[in-house]
Amino acid sequence: MLLDTPAGQNSWTEAALSFADLVLVPLLAEPACLATVASYEVYLQTHAGLAYPKQVMYVVNRWNPAQQLACDAFG
Repeated sequence: MLLDTPAGQNSWTEAALSFADLVLVPLLAEPACLATVASYEVYLQTHAGLAYPKQVMYVVNRWNPAQQLACDAFG
């Protein structure tokens, strides 16, 4: 089952995390989004601590290799 929850800390996300075996985190292909990865991992460890997901994967959305900024951030 795949659940798409609202962004941020809310009851829907925390309920989904409590049952998750895998968490997919979408990121835009820009440095500002890349900078949020560390804080999101802290959120997962502190708020979903008892039922921490077995695996977390990050999905880069809107990747355009022609944009230098995207290549600098994720290339």
